[in-house]
Amino acid sequence: MVLRLSHGDSDGDGLPDDWELAYFNTLDRDGTGDFDGDGQTDRMEFLAGTDPTNAGSVFRVITLSSPFSGPVRIFWSAVPGKMYRVQFKSSLLDSIWSDLSGDVLANDTTGFKDDPTAETTGQRYYRVLLVP
Repeated sequence: MVLRLSHGDSDGDGLPDDWELAYFNTLDRDGTGDFDGDGQTDRMEFLAGTDPTNAGSVFRVITLSSPFSGPVRIFWSAVPGKMYRVQFKSSLLDSIWSDLSGDVLANDTTGFKDDPTAETTGQRYYRVLLVP
């Protein structure tokens, strides 16, 4: 017997039917809910490649390397084939994030980006965004 999963979206909610059935065993989810209560919608979890039924499965920065030994390297959990953008700001009070030059196409389950200018700027805050 051969089981073929469809990449279709018969209910038009932006979530592939095979993904909805694999995680929820139904097509009743529309992507706007937060099944596991982790603060991310089911659609955001689909895009990030995280498990929408497990609150511990989250998209996050894993670690930063030391700025004293060269450029800061930002590591995060990733989904191969997805594109990511790293942003920074110098103060949490700043309202605008700045992009580090060049998006990152993940080739593995961990992505990384170097910030060669961090050594000369002092304190920096980072965030990683999934590029749709």
